[in-house]
Amino acid sequence: MKMNELTYKTKTEIAFLSLREMIFSGELQPGKAYSVLEFADKLNISRTPLAKAIDRLQSLGFVELTPKAGFMVRAVTFDEIEEHYYLLTEITKFVVKRVIERSSNEQIDSLTPLVDQINKALDAKNEEAYFTTTKEFFLRLCEISNSSRSYKILNQAWDFEGWYTYDFNNKLDDLRKITKDHAKLIALMKKRDVSKALSQSDAHTQACIDMVRRNYEYTKLSDKSADISDAN
Repeated sequence: MKMNELTYKTKTEIAFLSLREMIFSGELQPGKAYSVLEFADKLNISRTPLAKAIDRLQSLGFVELTPKAGFMVRAVTFDEIEEHYYLLTEITKFVVKRVIERSSNEQIDSLTPLVDQINKALDAKNEEAYFTTTKEFFLRLCEISNSSRSYKILNQAWDFEGWYTYDFNNKLDDLRKITKDHAKLIALMKKRDVSKALSQSDAHTQACIDMVRRNYEYTKLSDKSADISDAN
């Protein structure tokens, strides 16, 4: 994706991203009911695409539907988020092993321009470009290893990944550090070193989880989740 390229978004996508950011930031509080009509007005989006966005959030476990066209934010626990990352890591490690076994160096080299684009997105403080290109990097791993099922799972699960880019502009140095992991992984895959490549994947996941933990504890959602757990 070119840095000056505008990404077209449907109204459903705009609504989904807006609501997800409100959840991550704690603006939408767990346990509180919200009206679809209220957010249709607030986001200047009709109810149909907004309802589709809320259905998508529900499928990811972020919200629950309530009577009379409403929704309520779920108190997502850190355990759920951590589990999500570890599951995706196991899929990624399977794909990395396949890349080493099946892909040519030329195919592996096709990942390098994506790492360059990720770094350019960080330099430009472009969160959308960073998020999109990082996703493309992992999906490209699936493509060059002919891992179609893994591609589908990662593509769908990526909506959950925004936790580690929360407060993006204040996390640039941390994000640059974990981006270096991609270049290390490319080098190890070209060396056909399965053991070190899988260890590198584990190390990358742990770095992401550590960042997610800090972000989660920083948000109001963490405090609200604790309040709800204590109340129960």
